[in-house]
Amino acid sequence: MRFWIILISSLLISGCKPLGVPVSLQKGLDSIAVKLVPDEREGICSFSLQMVSKDLVLLKGETNLPEAKKALIKYLYGSGLRYADSLAVIPDPLKIKKPWGLVTVRISNVKKHPSHAS
Repeated sequence: MRFWIILISSLLISGCKPLGVPVSLQKGLDSIAVKLVPDEREGICSFSLQMVSKDLVLLKGETNLPEAKKALIKYLYGSGLRYADSLAVIPDPLKIKKPWGLVTVRISNVKKHPSHAS
């Protein structure tokens, strides 16, 4: 009886392990993001990967560069895994009619965070 309890417990514990994103896939996508957006103050390419099933990857996040999204999707397509795309290109033209601002000074600081110390 004790053998069956141990066997069933070990099967339940081993079956509940979450699926992990392959390290090579994560590194490849990170290298694309760093190449296209080397400085976070100048562009956005923020994403995360999640394994939905054994061969399905969910890509979610946001970027302001359509070419970054195309490069990430192309890399995922070449990996051989199925993928679900939830990567948003911002600003969304359906929500924001005038996505640009006008700077009226000669020199403007570009800061990483909205604070005086950054």
